[in-house]
Amino acid sequence: MKKYILFILIIPTFALAQFENYIVDEYNPTHKTLAGGMFGMIEQGAGIGAFYELPYSNFWHLGGRIDGFMLRDSKQIEYYDYYGYPQIMNKRNNAFLIDLIVTAKKRILANELDDSIRPFVNFGAGLVYGMNFPEYDLDPIEGTPTGNQFGLTYTVLGSIGVDATINPGSYFGLSLEYRLMKFNKNIGETNNYSTIGIRLEIGKRF
Repeated sequence: MKKYILFILIIPTFALAQFENYIVDEYNPTHKTLAGGMFGMIEQGAGIGAFYELPYSNFWHLGGRIDGFMLRDSKQIEYYDYYGYPQIMNKRNNAFLIDLIVTAKKRILANELDDSIRPFVNFGAGLVYGMNFPEYDLDPIEGTPTGNQFGLTYTVLGSIGVDATINPGSYFGLSLEYRLMKFNKNIGETNNYSTIGIRLEIGKRF
């Protein structure tokens, strides 16, 4: 009988301790290293990349990322033919952007929201390298010779988004960002690739 009484007394004590741990975790948000990959969409195309961010005081993360984008021509049309094969019309360029950016990410409302939801603002600056390999040796409209194009310029960005926990060690993030990217000469159709984009990140917190 004494064993049963002791067992009954232990259960509430253990449950209370677990509840207190939950409350402490809820009101003491975690701040961890972030690393992972991304998929992004910009007005001119889509890309993939990777990132790494280190935690600093006041819920700041400092880090870096590398992204690569494959660009579409503005009049490009993709479709499937009668036999089900993919076809592309009005494609004149094979343009790509590769950037290397240093970022500063600030978590906001850290003490007001549950730790599983982490809204943020993000700022970045770095370099972007553009390249284009035209489809034709002669421009199909103007009839002038074409050639490969290469260029290097700076880029700056600002974004707002949110990270959400998948499980204790993983998360996904979604953000809307604006990027300034302007070259001194055309890379493909234009020299100005400043754009609004959507960025999806999947990563680890450790």
